[in-house]
Amino acid sequence: MSQQPIQNSQQDAPKNEIPSAAEDKNKMREELKTFDTIGEEVAHKLDQEEGLRRLPVPDGEYTARVERTQVDRNRNNEVTLAVVLILEDAGEQSGRRVWYNRTIKPNRESIENTMRDLRRAGLRLKLMSEVVDRLDELAGAHLAIRIEAKNEYRNVYLNRRLDPQNDDETIFAEREIKDAAETLPV
Repeated sequence: MSQQPIQNSQQDAPKNEIPSAAEDKNKMREELKTFDTIGEEVAHKLDQEEGLRRLPVPDGEYTARVERTQVDRNRNNEVTLAVVLILEDAGEQSGRRVWYNRTIKPNRESIENTMRDLRRAGLRLKLMSEVVDRLDELAGAHLAIRIEAKNEYRNVYLNRRLDPQNDDETIFAEREIKDAAETLPV
């Protein structure tokens, strides 16, 4: 009786062409090396952009859109207003966020300055208490702002609202036209 060798199906079968994890990583690494020149250029550009993003926004006049608003209290339990603005049409600064912050102190000067700033932004309040319910009306508004460094602080000033439907001049003109129309003889 002749003995036939027992075939081991795993040893004798053709090897699958599935590379090991290490081989696959090496293969991918070699394949991606063809993109290294572009990758270096992109990394350099991104490094420059990130560097610019870390620097403060330079002093100047900007156009900004109100992203969100908030009425809150600070650590001293004082009422504060925060308006988050996104710079638009600002070259390298476009898309950056700046914050207009105002602490409302319990004195006439603070209240007057706050109401004046909000009026410039297109929010006309008759009572200071209205700000709690109405500050979010600024969301989406386009404003002309000024950024200016004073000492170690960077101040954001609200110059005027740019949305034509809410521009103070437009509102006043519409009221004058309405008032004039009501006085005309019929």
